[in-house]
Amino acid sequence: MSESITQEEVKERSFDVTLMRRMLHFAKPQAWLLLIAFVLVCVLNTGDILKPLIVRSAIDQYIDPTSSRFVQLAAAEDAKLVDSLVPPGARFALDGRSYYDKTEFAHAGRVLGRSLSGTQVSFYVITPDKAAQLGAEALALYTGGASPVLFAAPGPAFAEGSFLMNVEDLQRLPAGEIERLRSPDRAGIRRLSLIFLAVVAVMLVVAYCNRLLLELVGQRVVYDIRVQLFGHIERLPFSYFDKAPSGRLTTRVTNDIAALADMYVNSLVNLAKDSLLLVGVLATMFTLNVFLTWILVGVLTAVIIITATLRIPMRDTHRMARTRLARINAFIAERLQGVRIVQLFAIEEKEKEKFDVINRDFTRIRLRLVHLNGIFRPLVAALSTFAIALLLYFGGDRILGGTLSFGTLITFTFYAAIFFRPVQELAEQFDTIQSAMASAEKIFHVMDEPEEVYTPDTFGGQLPSSFDIEFQDVHLSYNKGEEILKGISFKVEQGGSVALVGSTGAGKTSITGLVPRFYDLDSGHVLLGGMDVSTLPVAFLRHSVAFVMQDVFIFSGSVLDNIALFEEHPDEQRAAEIVDYLGMGFVKGLEGGLHYHLYERGNNLSSGQRQLISFARALYFDPKVLILDEATSNIDTESEAVIQAAIRKILKGRTSIIVAHRLSTIRTVDRILVVQKGRISESGTHEELLAKGGIYQSLYELQSLSEERT
Repeated sequence: MSESITQEEVKERSFDVTLMRRMLHFAKPQAWLLLIAFVLVCVLNTGDILKPLIVRSAIDQYIDPTSSRFVQLAAAEDAKLVDSLVPPGARFALDGRSYYDKTEFAHAGRVLGRSLSGTQVSFYVITPDKAAQLGAEALALYTGGASPVLFAAPGPAFAEGSFLMNVEDLQRLPAGEIERLRSPDRAGIRRLSLIFLAVVAVMLVVAYCNRLLLELVGQRVVYDIRVQLFGHIERLPFSYFDKAPSGRLTTRVTNDIAALADMYVNSLVNLAKDSLLLVGVLATMFTLNVFLTWILVGVLTAVIIITATLRIPMRDTHRMARTRLARINAFIAERLQGVRIVQLFAIEEKEKEKFDVINRDFTRIRLRLVHLNGIFRPLVAALSTFAIALLLYFGGDRILGGTLSFGTLITFTFYAAIFFRPVQELAEQFDTIQSAMASAEKIFHVMDEPEEVYTPDTFGGQLPSSFDIEFQDVHLSYNKGEEILKGISFKVEQGGSVALVGSTGAGKTSITGLVPRFYDLDSGHVLLGGMDVSTLPVAFLRHSVAFVMQDVFIFSGSVLDNIALFEEHPDEQRAAEIVDYLGMGFVKGLEGGLHYHLYERGNNLSSGQRQLISFARALYFDPKVLILDEATSNIDTESEAVIQAAIRKILKGRTSIIVAHRLSTIRTVDRILVVQKGRISESGTHEELLAKGGIYQSLYELQSLSEERT
């Protein structure tokens, strides 16, 4: 294993780009759905950009269609001089008076070196389309007569066919006439309102479809990750599980993948959406007013700096939070499995104190995360509000100066909210993104662990035809420099049996684990049918070798499920025959027989009954090699008699290795090996070893004396 599970807590890599690339790889099969979602996002962005523009048009064209950008020159004698300095599009003459754009008028004064006197005027502008709606007859009422109040707007300052009326003259008209004159404005407002509502309705439908699509993509991606991660965990070598707590792995498959789901559903496409929206709004604002746009860009720069500054500590805190959560899950899983021991030794308070320490540590990290979010989010919101205040200050000044329309300022306040919304959403999603990044690191940490080699490159396609077992000078160590087996050599003929005895920690279980290749050797060879097990496919080895262990694991399910290991179509008749063959009469006494439901770990069965089910499980798959690892060590005498009879039946005709705790149960095996400190110190039959007077005799006498006392 590249790193131990404890190293994962303190050593984590920082590779955002690589990490994101790996996460996006899982979304590749959903590329078409993501493309559709991207198109829908573009539609939503277009709607967001259009809505403020519709409001601007309603205000500037219909609600307040006045122009205050011109000043009337007070001194008529200066008209020719000023005309030579102001471009034609920024000046016009009307009813014997000269009017100039305010900015150009001020520029002309600076060129002349003196202040020009002028009066600001406001005109109600009737555009050509409004004039067409009113009709020539209605317009003639105001353009004719001795004192006309409506004038044809001169070009090129105004569009051809436009009309102008001084706002003061408009306000002096009777209410009925004002209403008739402004009827096109009311029609325009109604039309734009309907267009606005249509845009909102379309966006509502598109947003609904987009959300469904993103949820579908997110769930599919997460499903693929979960299946791949679980499949990968199942194919990891035994050595990995010796060091990896099950609770921590459970966290990877559940909590961490749930964090990824949040990112795929809420953040992934939204990042593209917000980026495009930001670019679209920025381009639109530059076309409306460059100065006000640069004000917003300046505030946005400050937001980006704050985001970059807080990004690293927030991500590190998320990592620590994920690690602490994994510790909590691992602690809970372990204590629940050993709850009987906890209660038996009355250490509930002690374990509660331990949990309190771990939980307090997790809470402390989460509060630190809350503190960082408490700084980040309000700062972004405050800067957004500050930007609007700047718009009101500078924009209001330009409205008073006649260089900015009221509708444009309102549009900018809308765009300011939209402009900072991507950043605000990033602030809201920052927790999701950082949590997903931290979770992805831990998920890929597991997925980067090398899988067990199921079919070695050295496999030539030939499988052994016999099932004798031979160990040739085998050396094994789990940790470098700590040798567990030191030159183990022995042979078991096909159909023969060998028993391993010795003190706890001598290496007996390690020897048995090498036949199905649970661990790789340091040196030496383990042969099955004359072929090295390191060259054989794992599937063949695990189907050929059955393991019956001291600690029997019973799954939550029926007796039949546990015998057939949840086969899709189990052979119930075969299972029933095996039950009868092994003398498992208790099964018939259970409600439902083979279909009786067993609790987790078989807690509604006795130890002996669980052991017999493990024998039936081994026999169901008809193995050629059988390994019993202290299968009777925790069984009462009455159950032992039943189990011994079952053992004799399942050993018949099979190559067998038996790790024995009770020496009385192995008298009939072909050979007994005494294992001591990783070496075979004695070998022979029961009678031969007793006659030698060595370690085996001492063990046998001590055990016989103990049994006599009990």
